[in-house]
This record gives sequence, structure tokens and C-alpha cells, in this order.
Amino acid sequence: MRVGYTTIGGHALVPDIAREFRRSNPEVRLELTYMTSPVQRDRILQDEIDLGFLDGQFQSSEIDTLPVARHRLMALMSPEHPLTTKASITVEELAREKLVMGTDFEWPTFRRVVVNMFQQSGHVMSVAQEASSLTGILGLVTAGMGLTVFTRMPRFCGRDAIVARPIVTDTTVVTHLAWRRKGMSDAMRRFADTSKRVSEYYM
Repeated sequence: MRVGYTTIGGHALVPDIAREFRRSNPEVRLELTYMTSPVQRDRILQDEIDLGFLDGQFQSSEIDTLPVARHRLMALMSPEHPLTTKASITVEELAREKLVMGTDFEWPTFRRVVVNMFQQSGHVMSVAQEASSLTGILGLVTAGMGLTVFTRMPRFCGRDAIVARPIVTDTTVVTHLAWRRKGMSDAMRRFADTSKRVSEYYM
């Protein structure tokens, strides 16, 4: 079964769902492939993947979706950053900082969410450096190049290298499981059921 995912879901949500699905469906081989949300949408419509974990919402008469996670926005920074002394960080405080962000090409949906958060608060996002992958972004953050905005502390990060603080905002990112409406197999239904159970922790 061919499954697409984004970086936001790839470090915690999707592994948790895959683990639970494999426990009861060991005969089903999962092919997990990173893709941006727009690419997943196109691949689903072209029947090139069976399921996708897409960030944000979109309208399509040919695709069904199930919300499986609601992510709060967090500021991630090195332990030496002055803002680690605060319990939470405002958008105004972020606007005074240089940010390390994912590129528009690899992070189109999330980048738009963050830009909108700044605009709705009457501020402008100042980007000091870009990187295409989460590993590259966090490497720059730990090197003191700036802080970044993400959805939670990545599971593979130690707290001695990265510190996370919630951002004071109503902006969230919703991840949806998506599939082509006319192509739902029994295995895909079981995967969707598993995703719905696991999603209770992420909603």
C-alpha cells in the first residue's frame, strides 16, 4: 500500500499509525514516501499513491479526507537562545528574530501557514536562512543561525540540543488522511480505521 507523508507527520504521527497498522496487518507492505501536500494530492488523483497525509485543507470532489492531527505551532531554538527563559513566545517577539525556515519548494503549505500567522498579527516574518529538510533546519538552529517554527519537538531531538516553546497564536495546522473516493480497498479502510484510533492522541 503506497502512502505519502509530509515532514510534519513523518517524525511522529505516521510512524505511530504505521506501527499500529502493522501489528494487526502484517501481510500488508507499506511503502512510505515523503511528498509535499500538493504533490500528494496530484498523486492520489493519478492513482500513483493509495493514501496521503496532507497538511491543510483543500476541496476536491474526487478525494475523501479524515482529520488525524491538529498541531500547535512551536518555536524551536538552541538552549543558549535568550527566549528559552520564557514559558511561551508571542508573534511580536518572533518578528524581532531571524528565522530558519523550510524552502517554499519543499514546505509550501507550512510556509504559507506561518506567513499567514505573522500577517494576521500585523508583523512580517524575517528569514535569515532556508533549508529544504527538517534535519538541515535543525542543524542551522543548533549552530545558532536563528530559531525556527515547527509543530512540536521532533521525536529524534534531545532537549540538550533543541528547546521548544509554544507560540501564542490561534493558528494551527491540521493533517488529513486523504484517498481517492472511488478507490478505497479493504486494506485502505483498515488503515483509515487505525489512523482514526491513533489520531485521538494528536487531536
